[in-house]
Amino acid sequence: MQKLCWEICYGLGVDTPPIKPVGVSEQYDLISMYTRIAKDFGLPIYQKLEVGPQSRKVRLRRPLTWGEEADIYQAILIAIAQTGPASSIRYDDLRDAMNRILVKNMPQKHEITSALKQLALISTKAGGVDWDEDSRKVDISDPYLRFFLRWQIRRSSDTPLLLDDSAPPV
Repeated sequence: MQKLCWEICYGLGVDTPPIKPVGVSEQYDLISMYTRIAKDFGLPIYQKLEVGPQSRKVRLRRPLTWGEEADIYQAILIAIAQTGPASSIRYDDLRDAMNRILVKNMPQKHEITSALKQLALISTKAGGVDWDEDSRKVDISDPYLRFFLRWQIRRSSDTPLLLDDSAPPV
């Protein structure tokens, strides 16, 4: 919240406490601000999760509905982003989101749960994703990761974008 307030004040040129309230115009570009802040704070966590655990095998790349490809870890994170991202996601809702973003090669249930376990293991050090196998739900415990998934991965048009430093922010 403090970062949001600072960005707005900076953008409006407010550098000392104003004598009277300062209004923010409806034309103020909040979306650009959100994407900048998301990249600043959520990117390090996302990058750790997106890479997944070290593996000697090349991971299967699955085609996405908008023409790019993603491995299972990227696909899970994109699917989480497609949920809002919600702070808590039922496994069936996650699978539905994955079905909507993948053209083919939907991972088997055991592949998804295995990847969720790995994401939770990575998160024990970095924070981010918790997988509760008993209740079959994913919790996004890090607010910076949720903010990043919303403003860098999921687009308002519901067409997600894999993070690419060469592409301009959404």
